[in-house]
Amino acid sequence: MAKQRNHGLVKRIAIDIAGFTMIIASPFLGWLPGPGGVPLFLAGLGVLSLNYEWPERILKSFDRTRKELTAKYLVNNPRVSLSVDLVSGLLITTGVYLIITSASTPPRLIGVGLFTAGIVLLFSNRNRLQSWLNKHKKNKK
Repeated sequence: MAKQRNHGLVKRIAIDIAGFTMIIASPFLGWLPGPGGVPLFLAGLGVLSLNYEWPERILKSFDRTRKELTAKYLVNNPRVSLSVDLVSGLLITTGVYLIITSASTPPRLIGVGLFTAGIVLLFSNRNRLQSWLNKHKKNKK
Protein backbone atom coordinates (compact mmCIF):
# COMPACT_ATOMS: atom_id res chain seq x y z
CA MET A 1 0.00 0.00 0.00
CA ALA A 2 2.76 2.44 0.84
CA LYS A 3 5.24 3.43 -1.84
CA GLN A 4 8.87 2.60 -1.42
CA ARG A 5 10.29 6.10 -1.10
CA ASN A 6 13.38 7.37 0.65
CA HIS A 7 11.35 9.65 2.92
CA GLY A 8 12.34 9.61 6.55
CA LEU A 9 9.76 8.74 9.16
CA VAL A 10 9.19 12.36 10.19
CA LYS A 11 8.76 13.45 6.57
CA ARG A 12 6.31 10.61 5.87
CA ILE A 13 4.24 11.55 8.93
CA ALA A 14 4.28 15.24 7.96
CA ILE A 15 3.13 14.37 4.42
CA ASP A 16 0.33 12.18 5.80
CA ILE A 17 -0.83 14.86 8.24
CA ALA A 18 -0.81 17.57 5.55
CA GLY A 19 -2.64 15.43 2.99
CA PHE A 20 -5.32 14.12 5.32
CA THR A 21 -5.82 17.61 6.81
CA MET A 22 -6.49 19.01 3.33
CA ILE A 23 -8.96 16.22 2.55
CA ILE A 24 -10.78 16.61 5.88
CA ALA A 25 -10.86 20.43 5.61
CA SER A 26 -12.13 20.47 2.01
CA PRO A 27 -15.89 20.14 2.76
CA PHE A 28 -15.65 22.78 5.49
CA LEU A 29 -13.86 25.31 3.26
CA GLY A 30 -15.82 24.61 0.08
CA TRP A 31 -18.40 27.33 0.71
CA LEU A 32 -15.79 30.09 1.11
CA PRO A 33 -14.71 32.20 -1.86
CA GLY A 34 -11.52 31.02 -3.43
CA PRO A 35 -10.07 27.58 -3.99
CA GLY A 36 -11.64 25.39 -1.33
CA GLY A 37 -13.68 22.23 -1.62
CA VAL A 38 -12.78 20.09 -4.62
CA PRO A 39 -9.42 21.77 -5.42
CA LEU A 40 -8.34 21.36 -1.79
CA PHE A 41 -9.46 17.72 -1.84
CA LEU A 42 -7.47 17.09 -5.03
CA ALA A 43 -4.44 18.85 -3.54
CA GLY A 44 -4.69 16.58 -0.50
CA LEU A 45 -4.73 13.54 -2.77
CA GLY A 46 -1.71 14.94 -4.60
CA VAL A 47 0.21 15.31 -1.35
CA LEU A 48 -0.78 11.82 -0.18
CA SER A 49 0.32 10.37 -3.53
CA LEU A 50 3.89 11.07 -2.41
CA ASN A 51 3.54 8.20 0.07
CA TYR A 52 0.73 6.00 -1.28
CA GLU A 53 -0.44 4.53 -4.57
CA TRP A 54 -4.21 4.71 -3.93
CA PRO A 55 -4.39 8.52 -4.25
CA GLU A 56 -2.54 8.28 -7.57
CA ARG A 57 -5.15 5.85 -8.88
CA ILE A 58 -7.95 8.18 -7.78
CA LEU A 59 -6.29 11.19 -9.43
CA LYS A 60 -5.67 9.28 -12.67
CA SER A 61 -9.28 8.14 -12.72
CA PHE A 62 -10.45 11.71 -12.09
CA ASP A 63 -8.22 13.02 -14.91
CA ARG A 64 -9.44 10.33 -17.33
CA THR A 65 -13.08 11.13 -16.51
CA ARG A 66 -12.42 14.87 -16.87
CA LYS A 67 -10.89 14.35 -20.32
CA GLU A 68 -13.79 12.16 -21.45
CA LEU A 69 -16.43 14.64 -20.26
CA THR A 70 -14.54 17.57 -21.77
CA ALA A 71 -14.29 15.84 -25.14
CA LYS A 72 -17.93 14.76 -25.06
CA TYR A 73 -19.59 17.96 -23.87
CA LEU A 74 -17.28 20.90 -24.57
CA VAL A 75 -15.11 20.18 -27.58
CA ASN A 76 -17.70 18.44 -29.74
CA ASN A 77 -20.74 20.52 -28.79
CA PRO A 78 -20.60 24.18 -29.84
CA ARG A 79 -23.84 25.07 -28.00
CA VAL A 80 -22.52 23.85 -24.67
CA SER A 81 -19.18 25.49 -25.35
CA LEU A 82 -20.92 28.81 -26.05
CA SER A 83 -23.06 28.42 -22.92
CA VAL A 84 -19.96 27.81 -20.80
CA ASP A 85 -18.34 30.88 -22.32
CA LEU A 86 -21.40 33.02 -21.55
CA VAL A 87 -21.66 31.77 -17.96
CA SER A 88 -17.95 32.32 -17.37
CA GLY A 89 -18.20 35.82 -18.87
CA LEU A 90 -21.11 36.58 -16.56
CA LEU A 91 -19.16 35.31 -13.54
CA ILE A 92 -16.10 37.37 -14.48
CA THR A 93 -18.15 40.52 -15.11
CA THR A 94 -20.11 40.15 -11.86
CA GLY A 95 -16.90 39.48 -9.93
CA VAL A 96 -15.18 42.57 -11.33
CA TYR A 97 -18.28 44.67 -10.64
CA LEU A 98 -18.41 43.54 -7.00
CA ILE A 99 -14.68 44.11 -6.52
CA ILE A 100 -14.82 47.64 -7.94
CA THR A 101 -18.10 48.92 -6.50
CA SER A 102 -18.26 47.32 -3.06
CA ALA A 103 -17.09 49.26 -0.05
CA SER A 104 -17.11 46.37 2.42
CA THR A 105 -15.01 43.22 2.47
CA PRO A 106 -17.60 40.39 2.15
CA PRO A 107 -18.95 41.47 -1.26
CA ARG A 108 -15.40 41.99 -2.49
CA LEU A 109 -14.46 38.47 -1.37
CA ILE A 110 -17.50 37.10 -3.19
CA GLY A 111 -16.38 39.08 -6.24
CA VAL A 112 -12.92 37.54 -6.07
CA GLY A 113 -14.48 34.08 -5.82
CA LEU A 114 -16.79 34.72 -8.78
CA PHE A 115 -13.96 36.16 -10.86
CA THR A 116 -11.72 33.17 -10.08
CA ALA A 117 -14.49 30.69 -10.85
CA GLY A 118 -15.18 32.43 -14.16
CA ILE A 119 -11.53 32.35 -15.22
CA VAL A 120 -11.17 28.68 -14.24
CA LEU A 121 -14.38 27.79 -16.07
CA LEU A 122 -13.37 29.75 -19.16
CA PHE A 123 -9.99 28.08 -19.48
CA SER A 124 -10.97 24.65 -18.15
CA ASN A 125 -11.03 23.22 -21.65
CA ARG A 126 -7.40 22.91 -22.68
CA ASN A 127 -8.27 22.19 -26.32
CA ARG A 128 -10.33 25.35 -26.54
CA LEU A 129 -7.57 27.37 -24.89
CA GLN A 130 -4.97 25.92 -27.26
CA SER A 131 -7.13 26.65 -30.34
CA TRP A 132 -7.66 30.23 -29.13
CA LEU A 133 -3.90 30.67 -28.66
CA ASN A 134 -3.23 29.24 -32.13
CA LYS A 135 -5.76 31.63 -33.72
CA HIS A 136 -4.23 34.52 -31.81
CA LYS A 137 -0.74 33.62 -33.08
CA LYS A 138 -2.01 33.41 -36.68
CA ASN A 139 -3.65 36.85 -36.43
CA LYS A 140 -0.37 38.39 -35.26
CA LYS A 141 1.48 37.16 -38.37
